[in-house]
Amino acid sequence: NFISNTTNIDVFIAIGGGSAIDMAKGLAVLNSNDGKFTNFLNFNQTGLKLTETLQMIESSSSGAKQI
Repeated sequence: NFISNTTNIDVFIAIGGGSAIDMAKGLAVLNSNDGKFTNFLNFNQTGLKLTETLQMIESSSSGAKQI
């Protein structure tokens, strides 16, 4: 595996906006499946294993307004 050659990762935690969430999802795919990251650039792949992810969205552009 790309990441877990020396560690045992059970969950990825992402706190932030879209970039943090996307990074956690990408790392989860790489951690759970063999191969180079370029093998997973096709957006229509199915049947991939995925390490659990916990996503907490924190963004100033979430539509909240201050009055």
